[in-house]
Amino acid sequence: MRQAQELWESRRHQYWSEARGYLKLILNSGFVISVYFLFIFLTVYYQQFVEQMPVDFPLVPLLTVLFTWRLTAGSIRTFVKPADVVFLLPYETKMSVYFNQALRYSSMWQASYIVLLFMAVGPMFTERIGTGATFWLALLFLLLIKIWNLLCVWQEQRLVAKGERYSNMALRMLINAVAAYLLFAQAPVWL
Repeated sequence: MRQAQELWESRRHQYWSEARGYLKLILNSGFVISVYFLFIFLTVYYQQFVEQMPVDFPLVPLLTVLFTWRLTAGSIRTFVKPADVVFLLPYETKMSVYFNQALRYSSMWQASYIVLLFMAVGPMFTERIGTGATFWLALLFLLLIKIWNLLCVWQEQRLVAKGERYSNMALRMLINAVAAYLLFAQAPVWL
């Protein structure tokens, strides 16, 4: 439906127009320069840490916790406004294009968080777990899990009771923890 696509583009544009104003304020402050110098400082020490990482460093549990959190966290950005519940209800069956766009948009953002986190822990991963194909397959596996999580979040939004949502989120977290642990512990595929 053409109108749903136009509505999506309009809402996304409105959101980023408003966000751009806030980003200008943040970029004009000294915050960005402080973060930049902190990043450079931490990069140097992180490199030294990876080179001198103790053999008994708990890398697998650390990566499991980090990725369990990042895989489970996330939401679908729909740009739906409170009044839409009333005014768009008659068009609900024609809004699939709109919500598919929301899923794609959110998937791209959430996937970028996974990629950034994986690249940040990449030196430790390549030092202890694997390089080359192992590295890229692990990243692909994490991205697939993240997309599965977003699809689950999409379905969870339909649940009315908060208890059901929390129990589903806890179950997803458990599944993510097991999958991340098996991935980073290099468990055999047939497990």
